[in-house]
Amino acid sequence: IAVWLTDSLHSSGCIKRPQVEFSSKTRELCDVLLSYELGCFLIESKPLALLGRHDLPDRDRLQRDVRKHVKKASSQLSGAIRALHEGRRVIDSDGKALELDREHPAHAIILIPDLSLLEGSTEYGGEFLKEFGRKTGAMLHILDPANLLRVVQGAEMTARSSESLTRLHAFDYLLMKRFR
Repeated sequence: IAVWLTDSLHSSGCIKRPQVEFSSKTRELCDVLLSYELGCFLIESKPLALLGRHDLPDRDRLQRDVRKHVKKASSQLSGAIRALHEGRRVIDSDGKALELDREHPAHAIILIPDLSLLEGSTEYGGEFLKEFGRKTGAMLHILDPANLLRVVQGAEMTARSSESLTRLHAFDYLLMKRFR
């Protein structure tokens, strides 16, 4: 879903499962990566696995699962941003090195199935987002597919009505505005 929603923002598309090099091995940087001259967008998707379960979980269980996934995704994104700041080489699935902007603040996006599953949760509010920003220098966003779609659509409309903004410029701007 993240690839499908964001692929239209970049002329060369988004990179699915980019790898980062550590000594003699590689690890996945994030699920989806977009980059342009003014920044990077790292997306970590956390779907809920329902099909492999014997019983359908109740809403409380789903909420606990999503909270656990958000915590894990924020840790993964923090590590990915640290790798970018360290200047580690990032490659696509063909092994081709990717040119990434490492100077501007990145956007770290956690994509969860439904934001309403975080209702009543206080641990992932403004202080959590600020602390992530202090630690990484990046802006953290927790979105569901509907929110991501709205930001992408807004970016496309903004870029269409501008002579100088690209869709990625507009996407960057709208995410910054949303973060504030």
